[in-house]
Amino acid sequence: MQPQPSEPELAAALARVLGHSVLYPTESIRPSAYWLAAADGTVTRARLLDSDDEKPVYTDDAGWWWSRRPEPLPW
Repeated sequence: MQPQPSEPELAAALARVLGHSVLYPTESIRPSAYWLAAADGTVTRARLLDSDDEKPVYTDDAGWWWSRRPEPLPW
């Protein structure tokens, strides 16, 4: 039996196969804090933010907040 992959390894593999970024939790006490594994193999810290709208819109600020505005996620 092979050992199970770690959560970061699994997230990176899933992102690569899907061709989309995958969020997975950090050990942070902040509920909005995540790691983001991108399809190209990049891993960065990310925050998942929700709006105060009646139907929330979720955005992320995955480590590139210094150069681009948060974009709505596709779901």
